[in-house]
Amino acid sequence: MKIPSKTWEDGALLSPSSTSHSASISSEVVKQIHGKRTPKQREVIQFGENIKPHTPCAVHFIHLIERPETLRLTAAIQHHLHAEIFKPVYHLRIERENTDKGEFLSLGRAFEQRTRDRFLTELYIDRKFQLTGTNPSVTHQKVLSSILECIDQFSVVLTDLPAETPSSFLQECLNYGHWLYILLGEKEKELCQADLIIKSLPRRLHNMIRPVLITGNKAILKNLHPIEKRLRLKISHIIRPDRDKLHLPPESQYNKNPNGRYAGQARRIAREIGCCRMGLVLSSGGAKGFSYVGVIQILEKLGLEFDMIAGSSFGAVVAALWSRGYDGDQLEDIAMRFRNWMHLLKIIHHVMDIRRGLIDGHRMEKYLRTLLEDAHFSELSIPLKITATDIENLHSKLIDRGDVASAIHASSAIPGICIPSSRNGNLYIDGGIANPLPVQSLKDHGIERIIAVSTVLTHGQGREMGRQRIADEDAFKKKHPIAHFLNKRLNLFAHGNAFDTLMRSIETAQIRLVKRDAELADMVLQPLPHNSRWQDFTNPQKYVDAGKKTAIENIDALLAVEAARRKGAMQ
Repeated sequence: MKIPSKTWEDGALLSPSSTSHSASISSEVVKQIHGKRTPKQREVIQFGENIKPHTPCAVHFIHLIERPETLRLTAAIQHHLHAEIFKPVYHLRIERENTDKGEFLSLGRAFEQRTRDRFLTELYIDRKFQLTGTNPSVTHQKVLSSILECIDQFSVVLTDLPAETPSSFLQECLNYGHWLYILLGEKEKELCQADLIIKSLPRRLHNMIRPVLITGNKAILKNLHPIEKRLRLKISHIIRPDRDKLHLPPESQYNKNPNGRYAGQARRIAREIGCCRMGLVLSSGGAKGFSYVGVIQILEKLGLEFDMIAGSSFGAVVAALWSRGYDGDQLEDIAMRFRNWMHLLKIIHHVMDIRRGLIDGHRMEKYLRTLLEDAHFSELSIPLKITATDIENLHSKLIDRGDVASAIHASSAIPGICIPSSRNGNLYIDGGIANPLPVQSLKDHGIERIIAVSTVLTHGQGREMGRQRIADEDAFKKKHPIAHFLNKRLNLFAHGNAFDTLMRSIETAQIRLVKRDAELADMVLQPLPHNSRWQDFTNPQKYVDAGKKTAIENIDALLAVEAARRKGAMQ
């Protein structure tokens, strides 16, 4: 489907060739409009990734989908920006208006008009600029002047731009902007428009573009690759609106249901704009990862919200279930099922060919697929990153696309015990081998504050745990010599046997890796009960209680991280 050739002024549609048709703003005009800033300051503002913390944030939205939905979303983002950063936020709407006297650009603030059961966003017209019969460069100068005036007065400026904005004017706006959010759906026309917008901008500005997909189509969500391939950019945010509630006012969508899906999505974008995002990292650790459930229960009671979660090995399992929508109590119910060792045997598929491993993880993957309802990463409530170790290319792999169950399978394949998982032609083993505590992965995605939970021992804890294990082993041998003899010969994971030695060797290597990444986090919780063992899956209660205890003991520190997140917003 072709885009109509009608343009703003002079036939220059957003396309690679549009810059030759649209007039750009001269440097002299920019100096006159924005003379308060020095050339050095203007250079800093020009690139979104180099904006200094004290620089006012200008964010631009281009709406490519139906007007009611986009108005509702931008209104919610503005609302939550006020709530998150406690600083002045201005919402400037720029719209085309056709009258008998010609075509105009209208500038003004959006205000909310409420009736008994409906919510409408109307535009309060503050200024009008005539398009027909005027010099395009003059019109652009006046509009940009209005935008820059707002940037000087407010901490955050949200600007709604028409979809037909000429590329040269859009570039000038981005020179004083932080991000460009392109709100699009799955319709062909919308994708074509987004494609033209992205192609019209220089590659140096592509890091500022945030495509936001607004759709409730599950088929689209499960297969984003064609859309991302077409745009040549990853979808930054996915909004899944409740189509039957479009007419309701924002407070019905957000304030009365603060834990709702749509409210969380709007707040996540608001925190990204306010530079106050927070992430959660869950380390590898086998059965010790049940302690993450207890930590999550306390985090929920404190009301802490996370914008991204990263997990490795068993930490990926808990992170995936939580991001799918399971709360702390539901996670505890799932954990308690493992007290029955028959339940554990149902999801462990033993194999006879021990040359590759003892356990085939496909039965566990099937079990997780049932719990996750065959979800893909795009369907999760909270963005999730899972780490695995690519043994073909010998490096850590961050997985955030495709179905979640297969990613967890790849991240949980313990070397020597589980058969490596095959994914996209590569073989993967436990993510804890190369990246047991993926804090750096969240840092790379721009997360400002990070809380990490690790069950990997430190050097001192390892020595103490080793001495305690030897003492417990000697005491058990003296008290139950026959049981100790049989355990040594029948239990492959008994103390001193090959697989126990293998796992302790992995834990020894993980100590240095975790120490390196733990220094990047704002705080690290270590819920480790007495005599913790990675294979102790039939005793989940001990670890859940340990997680609760550790989180309760560090409530003040957790609240301090939350306070630092809010305080650091847009400073």
